Amino acid sequence: MWCPSGAGIEPTLVLQGEFDEPATEALRTRIEELTAAHRLGLVLDLRAAGELDAGQRGRLLRIAALTRPSLALVAIVANPDALREQIFASNRPLRLWAVADGGDAAIVLGAGTPVETTADDLRERHRRVIKRSLHWAARSAALGDYGDALGWLELVEAVDGRLPREWEQRRACWERSEPEQVG
Repeated sequence: MWCPSGAGIEPTLVLQGEFDEPATEALRTRIEELTAAHRLGLVLDLRAAGELDAGQRGRLLRIAALTRPSLALVAIVANPDALREQIFASNRPLRLWAVADGGDAAIVLGAGTPVETTADDLRERHRRVIKRSLHWAARSAALGDYGDALGWLELVEAVDGRLPREWEQRRACWERSEPEQVG
């Protein structure tokens, strides 16, 4: 029912036939086998099943819900929009993405793979977040949108724990310039 593919996206399981209960059970078993090696992602090619009905999409969501939380599942399906709608409607935190072809699957799988991060990388990201947020605060204030500017400063405080002294002075000026809120 399921076979590995040599399509260049590793690993990819391709359904050969119907996506019925036996195929569902075989998929669960195969995912457990493949993820025992701590894989980060897996592509499921379900195009041979045609357009999945609500029950088949539900089975796929249950499989995704039972997999290891760090595993990203990408499903290649005939109608990705229908699967996306059902994923959204399920209101569950699933790492399941619906796509129409192998090219999109490779992109999604690559984007969902965590990158090793060093402490230096994190410090640099932190510094950039602060710098960009202060830039947007100044830009908003220059346009007269003091509420937005103050919101950017709140973000800086949340991320950094404090504001630089010169920005505290700007905040005080912007708070005085902000129109009164009528509640």
